[in-house]
Amino acid sequence: METLGTNLPYLLRGAKVTVLLFAASLALGTVVGVGAGLLSAARHPVPRGIVTVYVFLTRGIPLLVHLFLVYYLLPVIGLDLDPYVGATIVLALYIGAFISEVTRGAIGSVSRGQLDAALSLGMTRGRAMRKIVLRQAVRYFLPPYIGTAVMLVKLTSVVSVINIWELTLAGREVVERTLAPFQIFAGVALIYFAICYGLSLLGRAMERRIEFGH
Repeated sequence: METLGTNLPYLLRGAKVTVLLFAASLALGTVVGVGAGLLSAARHPVPRGIVTVYVFLTRGIPLLVHLFLVYYLLPVIGLDLDPYVGATIVLALYIGAFISEVTRGAIGSVSRGQLDAALSLGMTRGRAMRKIVLRQAVRYFLPPYIGTAVMLVKLTSVVSVINIWELTLAGREVVERTLAPFQIFAGVALIYFAICYGLSLLGRAMERRIEFGH
């Protein structure tokens, strides 16, 4: 374990990059996903169709392929993004497709009768969605959203394949120097677990607070 202890600060620096990449991707992905989820609940078929194509195309293609397309294709057409910016955008759009489905499912879990009752009382559809439906949908949204966020933490490791330095790539570099793969990757696994476990605890605390508020 001495090898792991010696290289732990280096791994923790990689973990910091992982957390920053996760946070930026989740923030942007939440905006995209919630927006797409709301459009999927619209009455007009055009926005629903656009969201459906986005969701099925994004979820139907592996994340690694998305990364390769951005990493190799964009420079060919003259668009040279910073690798971290490109990875953040890809992760955000990818996770946004999952958050879109979470949002759609949460809205669908609220009884249709409540929306109809609000409309019958003279509320506009937009006001009824904001005041009645969305407030209740949060309870159904949060648990799968936290699960999706935990999945995103682990998905950030994929960006190491295109030589973006974060926790997984830091671990690979240490293994090449020390030839101690079991110790190092056991440490990497524990760091990922700590991040995901902390996120899960935060999610449960938020769930309890929402339940108490209702």
